Amino acid sequence: MIPLIFLVEERCYFPMGVLKILPSPNSFRHISLPNIFLSSENLTHKLALVTFLALELLLCANFGSLMVQGDTPQLTLLGKSLVTHGGMRYSNAWATAIVEAPNGDLLCAYEDSTSEYVDQGVIDLKRSSDGGSTWASPNVVCDDTYRCAEPQFLRRDNRLYLFWAEMQMSGGQSTIKLKHSDDSGYTWSSATAIYSGNYAVMSADPIVCQSGRWVLAFYHRGTATYFTSSVLYSDNQGSAWIKGGDVPSANAAVCEPAIVELSDGTLLMYMRDDNYPNGGKFQYMSKSNDGGLSWSAPVAAIQSPRCQSQMLKLHDGSFAITWPDVSSPANSPRYPFVLRISTDDCTSWSPSLIIESGSHDFSNHGMCQRSNGEVIVAYSDDTTLTDIYCARVKISGTGDGDGDGDDNQEPNIIEVILNFLKQLGIQPQYIVIGVATIIVGGMGFIAIRSRRKKKSVVV
Repeated sequence: MIPLIFLVEERCYFPMGVLKILPSPNSFRHISLPNIFLSSENLTHKLALVTFLALELLLCANFGSLMVQGDTPQLTLLGKSLVTHGGMRYSNAWATAIVEAPNGDLLCAYEDSTSEYVDQGVIDLKRSSDGGSTWASPNVVCDDTYRCAEPQFLRRDNRLYLFWAEMQMSGGQSTIKLKHSDDSGYTWSSATAIYSGNYAVMSADPIVCQSGRWVLAFYHRGTATYFTSSVLYSDNQGSAWIKGGDVPSANAAVCEPAIVELSDGTLLMYMRDDNYPNGGKFQYMSKSNDGGLSWSAPVAAIQSPRCQSQMLKLHDGSFAITWPDVSSPANSPRYPFVLRISTDDCTSWSPSLIIESGSHDFSNHGMCQRSNGEVIVAYSDDTTLTDIYCARVKISGTGDGDGDGDDNQEPNIIEVILNFLKQLGIQPQYIVIGVATIIVGGMGFIAIRSRRKKKSVVV
């Protein structure tokens, strides 16, 4: 079966070349009714167009089921760059976050320390003004008494927010803080503490829900032996924060949560299982239907080693996920490091785009989408703990489903008609029967009209 595109020449008439038929890899969504159909008074022209449009619908039907579903998302790795080799002050660079600033620059923040188990460390910030190809020299953006850990970004209009945790590893205490910038990250406000707890830290950017609520997923030890995941939320644009409910872990040690809001307002959280040696092997999933106040019991979702994933809701409502796609009860291997897309509220995922493969471990990463639609993934080499990379990915085929990059265009008349018929509950087989009737009837009418014209000719 070859879907068709019709090109109509306005001055041609049936059957002498009204339509040119060209093979195309795209679907019939691109057919649009030309001016001849909308303005011409020639009934033959109109019937010819209706007939051939009906034929197109018939050819795009497959054993009684119309092909109206979208194409598989197309993922293209556009390029990668080295963000940094080592920290500005200490030897290690890891735990990254990335955001597009209001002026279009990319900002990458990362942890600069000697280890995740020490009390000292700062957060460096690097800037790219060419879409992630090259990176300027870093500057220290967070420097506290104790180690500054796990930076995360949130952008609201022209204001950037930077979240991090000041962690006293020797005492097991940490304080989650934030600051903001109104000049695309060149200068920052003073820090504000929003929560303190036992090893409280986050590993993913906060999100803004349809209700306006800000939700920051984090994990903490609390009174239990194992880590558990939870959220902080704010209903006043970050001025005050309240702790939500904990995910019921039951010794699953779910931590390093990533969070998105589904189309119906449900919050979805993916989490690392850190219960070694009986854990690992999967990312666990939990949902909240009340804005983060309570959570369902976690269940295994996707294979994974003991490491984090990142999730991102894209501009068109689809979702991206990045993580090492391999099952392991240990911290490694963390490769291949992949990106997948879901167009059905994270129920299913596209085939993987492999960002990194080989023998090194890759994780501790951040993800954002630029205004031009590119998805940017900043990630650390967990084998060396010195190198941070930036990958640029083009995603197409997640909007109107044709994979040709016009995902934000308005639907044409054929698509509108099909959607209307589906809403009426008309079954595909009846559409096919109706189309066949139109074809036969239209051809018969045109034949009769043509014979009448021949009889009326005066020699």
